[in-house]
Amino acid sequence: MVEWFLGVLYQVVAAIGRFLGWVVLDMAAHKICRSIESYFTNESKLEKNVKLLAEEQWFVELTNDFRYSHIIWHNNRVGRYLRDDSNIRLLRKHEEEQKKFIEMVKQEHKKFAGMPSKDSK
Repeated sequence: MVEWFLGVLYQVVAAIGRFLGWVVLDMAAHKICRSIESYFTNESKLEKNVKLLAEEQWFVELTNDFRYSHIIWHNNRVGRYLRDDSNIRLLRKHEEEQKKFIEMVKQEHKKFAGMPSKDSK
């Protein structure tokens, strides 16, 4: 009786081990495929992060204005900010960070357009 129980227990544990091995292998394969795909695509870090932020309504409203869209894509300061993944996480979670970012984009647009800022008066 004990031998039969140990045999069944062995079969169950072996089946669980095969299943878990399959799950881990599937997850690793998915991660490798995503890494290879991202390596061979021509999307820059900026494009990927802008695509992530495009899911946010406030960002869509900002980019719908062609003035600010131009700044987002062509301004070095804004580009450096958007290439940092930690900044993207903050922008997606915190409304205060979103307001700071919007203000930064507007200030960079004022510099680009040659408009005097409030501080220079």
